Amino acid sequence: MKLTPWMLTVAAFLMIALLAVGFIFKKLTAREVIAEAKEDRRTLPMATTDIAPGTLITRQHLANGPWQTGDLAPDTFLNQDSIVGRIAKEAITAATPLRGSQFYAPGDHPDLDIADGMRAVTVNVGDDTAMVNGLIKPGQYVDVHMTVDSTGFQRSSDPRRNGADQNAMTMTLFEGVRVVAINRSYTQSAVERGHNVTLELDKKQSQIMLLASQKGQIDLTFNPHGPGHNGVDVQSDEDRVTLKQLLGMVEEEEQEKPFVTEHYRGGGRGAYYWDKDGKRLGQNGNTDDMDLDVTPLHNNNNGSDWTTGVDRKSTGSVQTASSSSL
Repeated sequence: MKLTPWMLTVAAFLMIALLAVGFIFKKLTAREVIAEAKEDRRTLPMATTDIAPGTLITRQHLANGPWQTGDLAPDTFLNQDSIVGRIAKEAITAATPLRGSQFYAPGDHPDLDIADGMRAVTVNVGDDTAMVNGLIKPGQYVDVHMTVDSTGFQRSSDPRRNGADQNAMTMTLFEGVRVVAINRSYTQSAVERGHNVTLELDKKQSQIMLLASQKGQIDLTFNPHGPGHNGVDVQSDEDRVTLKQLLGMVEEEEQEKPFVTEHYRGGGRGAYYWDKDGKRLGQNGNTDDMDLDVTPLHNNNNGSDWTTGVDRKSTGSVQTASSSSL
């Protein structure tokens, strides 16, 4: 078929019509592509694990992680320094931003959970205590021990204290005592190394504990049997406890002081010591320095002198000591 001009014109119009229809169809079916806005995020301190109420926060509890700034509460912490040393007031979920309302204020802490009639006593324990390595936790029960060496005894004339450094000892003060807190932490979570432990004790035990912590080293051992009632028995009706009572040392009765007479003869002066039975004692108030047999004090019948007969074993002689104008 021979193409004529009008046929070429019609073909051109058809092609233009098809292109127009295609363009219109594309416009009708096209979807507008909207670019998603990039969310603002920042790095914040978060808990590495779930934290129980009463936990003392340390740097071991914290790590930094990203979070959307649009979801942050007004009291969200922005750095770890603001959190370390605080105590958790409520349960905290790991990997979430930390807020001020979840913690007690700096220096504040929860009320102690102490039974009626009991006291909370905080003491410093030795480096060897298992608590230091986190093996003993608040809420568990321990036995309390005291180790006494030469540093626990001050200089004294009591002969029972001589050689105290050779007679060092360890004694069990209490059994089955509940641990209230460790280094200000009140939960059974991991505890940073430290030495302060708070124990639940009764009134008498509190007195013993305070004295023992001053006179010796305190150590704890884990007691799996729970509460106990055994321990050192201090017999004291008074509102006090002494070191001798704690160590079981019986108080010695104070010896009665001897009676002293002074003798003046010429320019000389002498003194004699007498016991309550009228027997003459040594120059130092005892008979240890005298190799003598003494007889009771008696009057020489003139009312002015008192004499005593003294027998010296070495010579067998008898001497008379007199005191004038007593």
